[in-house]
This record gives sequence, C-alpha cells and structure tokens, in this order.
Amino acid sequence: MKIKNLKPSKASVKVQTTSSHRSENKDSLSGFPKTFEKFSKSRNTNESSNSIPEKTVHTVSLLQLFRFSTFSERIILAFGSLFSVVTGSALPLVVVLFSNLSAEFIKYSKEVVLNPQLAKSDLKTGVKYNCLFIVAISAAALISAYIQNVSFSIVSERNSLRIRELYYTSVLRQNMAWFDKTFAGDLTTRISSDVVLIQDGTGPKLSLLIQLTTTFVSSFVIGFIKGWKMALVVMSIIPVLVVIGLFMSISVDKKTKVTLECRAKSGSIANEALSSMKTVMAFNGQKRESARYNSSNDLAAKAELSKSFSLALGLGGIYFCTYAIYSLGFWYGSKLIRMGQLDPASVLNVFFAFVIGGFSLGGAAPSISAVTSARGAAANVFDVIDRVSPIDPIEMDNGVKVDSFIGEIEFDNVSFSYPSRNDTKALDGFTMKIKPGQKVALVGHSGCGKSTTIGLIQRFYDVDSGSVKIDGVDIHQYNVRSLRQNMGIVSQEPVLFDTSILKNIQYGAKDYEKSPPTFEQIVQACKEANIHDFIMSLPLKYDTVVGERGAQLSGGQKQRIAIARSLIRNPQILLLDEATSALDTESERLVQDALDRSSKNRTTITVAHRLSTIKDSDVIYVCNKGRVVEYGTHEELVGRNGAYSALVNAQTINSEYLEPLETESKKFDLEKIHKEKFLSIDLSKTIKEPELELEDTVIVSNKSGISSLIKIFTCDRKNMIPFIPGLLGSAIDGSIFPLLAIFYAKMLASFSETDFAKQKKDTDLYSLIFLILGIVVFFSVFCRTYFCSLGSLKATEKLRSDFYKSIIFQDSKFFDKTENGTGSLTARLASEPEGIYKFGSESFPMTLTSFFSMIVGISISFSRDWRLTLIMLVIFPLIVYSEGEQQKSMFGRVKKSKMVSEASAKEAAETVSNIRTVAALTRELMFIENFCKNNSKHYGYAIKSCFYGGISFAFSQSLMFLFYALAFYFGSLFVLNGTLSIESMFGAMEAIVFASVALGQSSQHLSLAPKALVSSVKLVESLSTKPKIDIKNPDGRSITDIKGELSFLNAEFSYPSRIDVKILKGVSLNVKPGTTVGLVGSSGSGKSTIINLALRLYDLLDGSVKLEDVDVKDWNLHSLRNEPALVSQEPSLFDVSIAENIRYGKPDATQQEIEMAAKAANIHQVIIDLPDGYETRAGANG
Repeated sequence: MKIKNLKPSKASVKVQTTSSHRSENKDSLSGFPKTFEKFSKSRNTNESSNSIPEKTVHTVSLLQLFRFSTFSERIILAFGSLFSVVTGSALPLVVVLFSNLSAEFIKYSKEVVLNPQLAKSDLKTGVKYNCLFIVAISAAALISAYIQNVSFSIVSERNSLRIRELYYTSVLRQNMAWFDKTFAGDLTTRISSDVVLIQDGTGPKLSLLIQLTTTFVSSFVIGFIKGWKMALVVMSIIPVLVVIGLFMSISVDKKTKVTLECRAKSGSIANEALSSMKTVMAFNGQKRESARYNSSNDLAAKAELSKSFSLALGLGGIYFCTYAIYSLGFWYGSKLIRMGQLDPASVLNVFFAFVIGGFSLGGAAPSISAVTSARGAAANVFDVIDRVSPIDPIEMDNGVKVDSFIGEIEFDNVSFSYPSRNDTKALDGFTMKIKPGQKVALVGHSGCGKSTTIGLIQRFYDVDSGSVKIDGVDIHQYNVRSLRQNMGIVSQEPVLFDTSILKNIQYGAKDYEKSPPTFEQIVQACKEANIHDFIMSLPLKYDTVVGERGAQLSGGQKQRIAIARSLIRNPQILLLDEATSALDTESERLVQDALDRSSKNRTTITVAHRLSTIKDSDVIYVCNKGRVVEYGTHEELVGRNGAYSALVNAQTINSEYLEPLETESKKFDLEKIHKEKFLSIDLSKTIKEPELELEDTVIVSNKSGISSLIKIFTCDRKNMIPFIPGLLGSAIDGSIFPLLAIFYAKMLASFSETDFAKQKKDTDLYSLIFLILGIVVFFSVFCRTYFCSLGSLKATEKLRSDFYKSIIFQDSKFFDKTENGTGSLTARLASEPEGIYKFGSESFPMTLTSFFSMIVGISISFSRDWRLTLIMLVIFPLIVYSEGEQQKSMFGRVKKSKMVSEASAKEAAETVSNIRTVAALTRELMFIENFCKNNSKHYGYAIKSCFYGGISFAFSQSLMFLFYALAFYFGSLFVLNGTLSIESMFGAMEAIVFASVALGQSSQHLSLAPKALVSSVKLVESLSTKPKIDIKNPDGRSITDIKGELSFLNAEFSYPSRIDVKILKGVSLNVKPGTTVGLVGSSGSGKSTIINLALRLYDLLDGSVKLEDVDVKDWNLHSLRNEPALVSQEPSLFDVSIAENIRYGKPDATQQEIEMAAKAANIHQVIIDLPDGYETRAGANG
C-alpha cells in the first residue's frame, strides 16, 4: 500500500460543527480503596479539594475515534482489520491441527501394541501432513500480522496528527467568553497527553484487540463445530464473563474521565504558576503553588487507584472464569468420551479451542485498557472540536467584509456582563457616539468599563442589550476577521511572541499571510514608535528573538514594539488601552507625538489613567459604574467642576501644570547622557538569537534509562512495599501458565486410559486442580494489577510532586532558557511521569509474568527431554533479535516524538495564553499553519518506524506456530525410535510452547518501555539540576528588625541569557530608611533590573547589593524575599479568589488585613460590589 503524504494544514481547517452532548451520568467514586488514604494525607489540600468533584462523564464509541479519518485511511483501516481477523483466525486453526496431531499420538499409543508398523506409518503420515499445514499458516500469519500492525500504526499516526491539529484549530476559533471559563493549561495539557492516549488506543493495540477477539470467537465456533454439547455446557460461564466485562468497562470509563479532568486541572495550575514565576519567586509562593498542584493531583491519583481496583477485580474475574472453563470443559469432555458421544480428538479440539479463547481474552486486557482510555480522552478532545463558536474569528464566508472603515462608532444604550460574572454589569446603559477621525478618550476609575468598550468594539464579546455600530452597521453583521483586520490596538500589557522583532511587527499587518509588510514599512513604523534606534543597536537588529512574552526586553521596549506593530496595519480605527503606561517620560513624549500624528484622519479611542496623555482629545468620556457620566473637551470638563475635574485634581494636574510638563521633557534630553552614564547599557551588544532547530532546543540525553528507572522506583523504600505482593502475583501468574503443560500431558494420558473408572478418577482430580488454579490465578492477577498500580502510583505521584518542585524552585536563569518555556514544561509534567506510571503498572509486571512463564516453561521442558527442548529453542534468538530491533526503532521514535510534542506544546501554550493578542492581530490562521508544520516534522520519521516496527510483531505472531511444527515433527521422531515417551514429549513440547507464547506476548507489553526510558533519563536529570540561587537553602542570616536600608555598590550585571550585554555598569545607589526613591531613565536602562537584584532574582557579576547593610547573598533567601513587597509592571493574578490573591503577599493574613490592604489600594468598593465579594475567582491571568 502506498501511503500519500498527509497535509496537516489543510486538514486542520475542516472543523466539524456537529454538537456533541454530554451524558448526565455522575461519578462520585464512592467506596474507593482506602489504601491510598495514607499516601494523600501528607498533602496540603484545601477544603474544596477534599473530595473528587462530580464530573459529567461520557465516552465516544469505538468508531467515533476515527471520525476524522479520510476515506483512504478508512480503506487502510479496513484492510488492517481484515488482516487482524486473519491473524486472529490462525491460532484456532492451528489448535485444530494441534488437536489432530495429539489425537494421532493417542491413536498411535493404542495401536502400536497391535500393529507397530502400521501405527508408525500412520503417525509419520499424520505428523508430516499436519506440520506442513502449520508451517503454511505460520507464513500466512507472518504476512497478515505485518500488514495488520503497519496499517493500524499508520492510521493512528495520521489520525492523531489530524486530531491534534483540529483541536488546536478549534481552540483558536473559540470566543473569549469560552476562554474566560477554560483554563489555558487545561487546553495545552490535552494536546500533549489526551491526544497521545487516543493514538495509543487507535493503533496496534486496537488491531491486537480485534485479533484476540477474533481468536476468542473463532475458538468458540470451532468448539461448537467439533462438539456442540461440550461447547454448550462450557458456554454457561460466558454470561458471567460478560457481566464482569461490562462492570469493568463502565467503571474504568468513568474513572478514566475523572482522572483526565483532574490531570488537566493540574496542568492548568502548573501553566499559571510557570508563566508568572517572577511573581511566585518574589512572594515566596513556591510552596503554595506546589500545594495547589499536589492537591489537584491527589484527586487524580484517587480516581486512578479506584480505576485500578476495578480493573484488578475485572481481570481477576476474567482469568478465574477462563480456568473454570478449562475445568468444566475437561470434566465434561472426559464424561462424553466415557459415554461414547465424542472421541478424544473432538474433545481435545473443543478443550483447546476454549483454552486459546480464554487465553486470548485475558491477553486482551492491556488493549482493552488502552482503547477505553482513548474513548475517555477523545470525549474531552472532541467536545472542544465539536463546539461551534458564536463568534468565529476564522470564518471566512459569513458576514459583511470591508476593506476599510470610515470610522464612525456608536454605542447605543449598551448593557453587558462578563459571562464569568453574570450578576455584575460591566456596562449599564452605556451610550457614546464617535465621529469619523475623532480622537476620543475614556477615563474613570478602575473597573468602570473603559477597557470593556475596547473589547466590545473588537467583538470579543456580544452585548446583552443595546447595540455597537461601526459606520452605521451593527458589528454582528460584519465578518469577525474582517472587522478585526481593520483595527489596530495597543494594550496595557503588550504581548510579544517568542520570535524575531521583525516577525512580531509583521504580525500586525492587515493581511500578513497574503501581503506581508515590506522591510521599509516596518522600519518606518519603528521610527514612529521611537524603537528603531534601539533595534539597530542590537547585533542581530530586526532578527533578534525577544523570548517568551518578550522576556528579553524591558517593559517600555515591548510597548514600543507593540505600538509599531499596531501602526504597521495603518488602521482606520486605532484603540489605545493605556498604550504608553510602560514608557519613560521621554519615550512617552516621542511616542505620544507619533500616536498623535498617526491619529490624524483616523478614529482613535484612548483609555488612559494618566490624564496628561489625553488632554488634547476631541472628546473625553468620563465613565463610572458602566455609564457615561459626562463628556466634552478637557477645558469644558474642567470648567464643569464635575467627575473629570475630580480626577484631574486627584492627579494634581491642571492647565497650569500641564504646560511646564512639556518643558520638563525637553530638560530630560539634556540630562539623558548624564543618566545613561549612571545606569548604563552597552547597546552595541545584546540579545543573542537562540537556535530554532528543534534538535538543538529540546535535548534528550543518551544516558542509559534503565538505571534512571531503577532510581525513580527505589528512591523511596516505602513506595516499594506495594510492589512485593504485585510482583509476587506476577511471578505466580507467570508460573502457573506453563504448569498447564504438565496437566495437559496427564490429560492426554487419561484419555488413552481404557479403564473408565480410573479415567473418571483422574479427570475429576485434574478438573478440580484446574478450578483451584483458577482461584489462585484470580488472586495473583488481582495482586499484580492492583498492587503494581498502587506502587507505581505512589512512586510517580511523588515523582510528579518532586519534578514540579524541582522546576518551581529553580532560579530565574532556568526560566530564561528557551527550552524551558511554559508550554514545554507543562507538557513534560503531563507526559513524562505518566509514561513511567504506565510502565510500572502495566508493562513491567506483565513482562515479568512473561519472563516467569518462559523460565518455568523452559525448565519443565528440559526436565522432560533436553534434546527436544534444545531443538525448539533454536527459534528463540530470532524472536529476541526482532524484539530488540523493534525496541531500538521505538526508542528513536519516542525521542523524536518528544522533541516535537514539547515544541508544539510550547507554541500552543504561548498562543492560548495570549489569545486576546492573537485574536486582535487576526493571526489565528498563521499560528495554525505553524503548529501544523511543527507537528508534521515528526510525521515522516514516525511512518518509517511503523514499517520497521511491524516486522517484530509479525515474527512474534508467526514463530509460535513454527514451535508447534518443530515440536511435533522432531518429537514424533524421538517417539518412533523409542527414546521418548508420548507423555514426556507432550510435557516438554507444551511447556516450551507456553514459554514461546509468553515471549511473543511480551512484545505488546514492552512497547511502553522506550517512552519510560526516555522520560526517566530526562526526569532524573531535571531532579538533579540544582539552582545557584536556591530558595530551599536554610543557610543565611534572617534579620527581624527591618528598617529599610538598601544599597548598591559598583554593581555590574548581565542577564544569563545575554551574558555579553552589560545591563548595569558600576551602579551605586543608597536608599535610606523611610525615604521614597524613584528610578527613571530610558527603556532598557536597568530600572527593573535593580528591583530584580534587590530581590536576588539574579546575582551580580561584580559589586554588591545590601539590605540592612548585609549583602543579599548572605541573607537567608526566604527571609530576604519576605521583606519587600513587589508591584510589577505586568501584574500576575492567579485563578483563585480575590482574597487568596491578596493574601499571596502574606499567607497568614486575616480577612480584616485583606480588606485594609484593598482599601489602601482603592479597590475595596469594587470588590464588595461583586456578587461573591472577596470570594470572587480572579480567573485565568486575572
């Protein structure tokens, strides 16, 4: 089959619009196992996290997992399914031949006494005929198994790639109201983890499930054909199996969904904290963030353990029923022989058909688990894909499209409440009319609705009542993309993307995809924004990469680049939301002049607190509680002595004061050179552009993962205790399977017994033994499944916690590195511990089971006959070699996949976290295309690996049949020459065959190993990374009598990410206790750097920083950061209550202290006007 290249970028925009409905079933997880309680008690959880939240749980059907597959992929899937059926039918056919061969030996044992020559001749003929058939089936199975595995592998790769792209596309086309209620970390976690689960459940494991189901059904069909009476009796146990299977499936479905929800919440918490690390560090919030993360993970762990308990009961029950089938079949079959209703060959056919059927049902457990998890994960992902956004920024066809606006804007009695706060009106009867080309300003206290109007003009939200019109047309009638393309906006907190300055400014173009701006246009926009000279001083100039959220630049530099980005669009409507708030006085004057010039002949709306910037506006609207209370020019409003006049007086601004302000700015020019000598920055060198090649940015060590895995699981001896019963269960289960060879040989001997009384006695005994073994297997499988899951869960939950702590307790240097972007770290937190958990709970115990089956089987075989055993072992090296090659191929594939997934997660996190900027710039399609390109980098390599990986699987499925052929052929030779008894031959043969089955099955279990090995190496390296500035270090001085004296002496400093750029050159500064000191200077001159150094977010290269005359390096770091209080230029709030956000600065603050602080910040009244007051959730990013 020729597989055509997948074109992700095309697939990504074909989004389904059918809504999917959630089931109303709830999951309370009542009665979950108590074993986990001790594990979770030590965690610091809040009251709302004490129980698992009820979730609306639903899953998608198996066929819906492929709903986004193309016609050609479904054809490939159909072929794969067909060949899965062929492979699954091979074993029951071989069992028929096996039974026929067994019957030939029974016949020989009876006839050899009467006619030796005829008996030998018949045995030779029968063995040769049947063995040739087995070899032919083996060859057919080799081909069909290869096609089966490759088909499903390719389709799952393509399907998961498309789902990942469709999900990302659907996320970017949602409206802002949806984002207000959805966590950014939740969305990015689903990209990196849930889609992986879908891929796992739609790939080779699904093909194996079809194969084993076919084996199960075929075996029962053969059983009915060969002996319907015996089959009918044995079938009486099937209803019990069905009930157990349904219980297990329903329970596991529910718990999987709850686990995924909680993990997504954990990812959101991590994303929130990691994107605000300077705030976390400044307020010593690492322990609080760790507790929040652990609290959510505790809920996920409880659900996961409850799922494991259900799975353990279900699998144990299935295995018990399987052995009960063996017992009942053996007992009733022997009875039918004595009654003369069936011959031994038919009984053997029926018996072994049920043996193989039962064994295939038990072997399908990992595949059932994977498919079930995929269905649960797909429900979350498909919900997002299926959601139809009421405001779709990607829709190209609907609505009125315009090339430009005239610029008339009208708000007519608009009322609006944010969807997350329906009870609070942000606008209440807001009316405003702006003529084309007017410069309009909106002023008022915080929360009065100024920025809300900016959002409504861009149609981020729809109004509750009233209307917003542009050029006399309601904005509902415009195409959303066209509407936003004709506006320019500069926000209070400018967001730059982790790419070059050139690209960031190009993103502002009206139609970047089709008509990107020229370099000359970009330079002109930068000159107008007063940023060109700074850019040209950089070594890479416009190709300089700015870092995540523009982290490599100062606030003022970011804001000026954002202004240039807005000007490049040359919009008819310009929206300025505190556009110059981060600029120094000189830059503000120059940029304000540029904005004033650019405002000519275009409608400009300015939101401002600094009234000096809007005094020349044509109309100033004063807002209060969502309404316009007065409007007019600056002079008119001051003359009315109303609300605006009160604002002016509060800022001590009046017409007499504003005049000298212009003069003062000119003085700044004269003093600029002197100040730059004091707070100097060498602009001849600066930010280095990091390599963008994926292989360089995401590093995976080649260090052996085995020692890392051992270290992870053995680092806490207490967590190893549950593995004792778990691994004991694996050993017992693995040992019992080849022991069946002994009873099989005894059974054959009893069937040839002519004394029916003795035969009845023997068969009754062996039937009872089978039933006892079934009880033993029930407990061993339960212990293996549950206790290995418990041990792995304890180890990996500790690992999750330690890994998160190792990240969140790092210093600023760590977070400045490109590879440690928020999205990459969040993706690693979601995927790497999960891969190790899967290995410890599924792969390792099942592999150990296979290992014991192999060892015991080979030992039994050697005890029966060493010659036959050695002959059969010839094929073992082929299996081992093919398995090794597959693991090698998968290891490389996993490494590449990790590189791509982390890079994709990083970009997804950046765009989703900054969705307002993406929407305002109308860059959704561009980011979707970039995302698709990044994902497709891994695609070609993954498809190659699919073709290689199928070889090992095919060998594992077919070589077992060669064991049968070799065993019977050479066994017959030894029997014929009298050197081996029939019973010994069957004992040796069956033991080694069971060992080969175990080795073949280990292939599917070992598929999880490469991912675990790669993850373990990266995790151990991360856990061993110690920060130079270590907040956990208990050493250092703690001074209680704080007066407030701070000094810098000859301070020299460069940021670690740009070591060749001196930000501070010999700065000396002395702040006396009780004094107020202002730091002024041009953007990038080092003002914020001084604040960072005072908090010891970085260390100086030379000189000293002292607090209370003690070098900050000699302070206990926790105590040092406890003293200052930081209000940053871009404040970060967390998605907890307002009270918790205020308490972040003092964890033990009382409610009274919180309210006093709010009153001092002039926000108390706004808070208490909210329906939930101080308990109102701040939402993502505040």
